[in-house]
Amino acid sequence: MLRWLALGAMVVDHVGYAFVEPGSADTWRAVGRVAWPIFAVLLAYNVAVRAVEPRRYIPRLALFTVLAQGPHYLVFGWQGVSIMGTLLLATCLLQLLSRATTLSPLAWLLVPLILGLSTQVEYGPVGVLLVAVVWWAFRTGTLVAWLIAALTVLFVNYPWPLGPWALAALPLALLVSRLPLSLPRTGLLPWVFYPAHLLLIAAVRALA
Repeated sequence: MLRWLALGAMVVDHVGYAFVEPGSADTWRAVGRVAWPIFAVLLAYNVAVRAVEPRRYIPRLALFTVLAQGPHYLVFGWQGVSIMGTLLLATCLLQLLSRATTLSPLAWLLVPLILGLSTQVEYGPVGVLLVAVVWWAFRTGTLVAWLIAALTVLFVNYPWPLGPWALAALPLALLVSRLPLSLPRTGLLPWVFYPAHLLLIAAVRALA
């Protein structure tokens, strides 16, 4: 249900960006602020709580990072690598953190490399670190960890004026996870949907 919610918020955001005048798009963009934090929570939860190996995601994320970049450029122009690249780097970071006790000192050199590369992806270093911070909050369950996670969510859109709306992602995630409802599992849909919906938006805008 959370993934469906995040996908819906993402579409609202992108439609607002592509088709609504900038002065009137604030409501659309505000809805979209919750999308990335929810995706970050889902990835962190799968690794921290469900014990999914991060490396399982890496090949697929690498593929869709490449596939999504063309559609991303058609809609947004060059604004760095798409959110798929953010997910890819965050997953690589989680792979290191989840194996922290067995890593060689040399392997830790990959952390500054990941953070350096994160300057080229959507949401930047804070977006990548958000996943790691939420993973840590799930692992420890402490109030301090969750407060730091909330602050990271707050700043993930900085200096975007609608950034504080991203904070709604955490209570939304908690609320939706408690609802006695079920929706079909998304499976591969999010992976395919991201480049596909951007292609559709670009096509509609070109024909309008």
